[in-house]
Amino acid sequence: MADGRLAPADPHSIAQDRPGGRIHSVCLDGGWVETGAQWIHGQNNEVWRLAQKYNLLSSITSAEGEGPYMRDDGVIFDPGLVEEIYQVVTEILEECEQFSEKNCNAETVPKSIGQYLRQKFEKYLESCHNDTKEIIRMKEELYDWHLRFQVIDNSCTVLDKLSAKAWGNYSYSGGENYVNFKEGYSSLVRAIVEELPEGMLCLNSPVTKVRWRQRLDLQVQTDRSTDNDLKIACKKLNGVHLTNSFYAHVENGDSLRPVSQTCDKDSESKVLKTAGKGPVEVSCSNGDQYTADHIILTCSLGYLKENYEDLFEPRLPLPMIQAIEDMGFATINKIFLLYKKPWWMPDIKGFQLIWSKDNNTTPTNKVRSSWTRDLTGFDVLLGQEGVLLGWVGGKGAELVEEVTEEEVGQHCTELLRKFTLNNEIPLPQNVIRSQWYKNPFIRGGYSNSTNLCDISSSGPSDLAKPVWADHPVLLLAGEATHENYFSTTHGAYETGQTQAKIIIDYISSQGGNN
Repeated sequence: MADGRLAPADPHSIAQDRPGGRIHSVCLDGGWVETGAQWIHGQNNEVWRLAQKYNLLSSITSAEGEGPYMRDDGVIFDPGLVEEIYQVVTEILEECEQFSEKNCNAETVPKSIGQYLRQKFEKYLESCHNDTKEIIRMKEELYDWHLRFQVIDNSCTVLDKLSAKAWGNYSYSGGENYVNFKEGYSSLVRAIVEELPEGMLCLNSPVTKVRWRQRLDLQVQTDRSTDNDLKIACKKLNGVHLTNSFYAHVENGDSLRPVSQTCDKDSESKVLKTAGKGPVEVSCSNGDQYTADHIILTCSLGYLKENYEDLFEPRLPLPMIQAIEDMGFATINKIFLLYKKPWWMPDIKGFQLIWSKDNNTTPTNKVRSSWTRDLTGFDVLLGQEGVLLGWVGGKGAELVEEVTEEEVGQHCTELLRKFTLNNEIPLPQNVIRSQWYKNPFIRGGYSNSTNLCDISSSGPSDLAKPVWADHPVLLLAGEATHENYFSTTHGAYETGQTQAKIIIDYISSQGGNN
């Protein structure tokens, strides 16, 4: 950075072969399908305003859970019954919002969303005195659909691990929900990238190591010194114990500069060229090295969970580690079934799948098609001719990545034939599916707060707190660091803006000399 602005030469290291992270639009016969982020949720947020500025938004809005709710024996549920259970579950979840209030009695907070939802729904069923056994059973089966939907919606494995205390922290930004793009979500990424100086983005450059230290305005000369020797030398010269000051982080960097690897040809001694230039040293898998004054890291929580111990030298502050370990991050995947033409009637908006209460199928590696148990159903994709979109969460979201796309098509066709009692449903011409768990730089969908966070009092705010040496050195951004907009692209975007402003404000306070 220079004078509070991002300098044209400052590169942004991006691990993948494209910018955008969990935004990934795929062109399909002149249209687009979203294998990553699907919609902008609300209009009163920076992502919507940015997309509006670039004229990227579609006038078509979407919805979820539409179409007939049908059981695995072909029974189609009455829409009135479907609506009744939807309202019951919605009201129970709205009650959970009270548990995040500061004046809420801690003893009244349930152990998890799953526990509270189960207890309240059982009480509801007990009040249904006039219902037949069959109606009670159907209500329980609809409840099971909502459990699967909430597992997907919250990117968790089971609702019994989801914090009830943090449930009310999520804020809806307001306005129209499920906002689509005319030419895919990636059109927003392209618009942003086009305004960046040439050469700023460094693709296929995963960071392998981040070392940070307290800034020292000195050079240390050693004879084949080890890192420990350098620390001791710096301690003697500057009177500072560096070990306790070390933390670390990186992926997208501000104020990055190549590390000089030159040596004094007239001497065997080496000079630490980074001293006095920046307290962070970044190493990439392609051999590139950089130093930086400040770094903003935007990788997923899933990546941090898997790599934080090896990525940073030395380790991160304990509150940050606690949040990384205690927060949740599970997998969501999408399945797009592409047909030559729709086999369903024009007024059909989707097919929601209800498993009978006595069906004991559970997702397992032993049965390749068992991942379908974690599907909620298929929605007719708006703006596309003959495309069904299926969402899968929980264990099934990981298992579906282990089967071929041909098998995915076969499994979905068997499923649809079973639920609709229509053996004439054709195999899809093509299948597109996401594999976010296998992506080594993502490792799932998005974050959530678990009941472990309730115990440790950890969460997004711990991830968002900048790590300081003598100035803000390491800053995390991304949806997992936003206390209210977690799980959304606008949450990710706004945290990046917030962290950048912290750096800019610091530089301005120092007279722009950083």
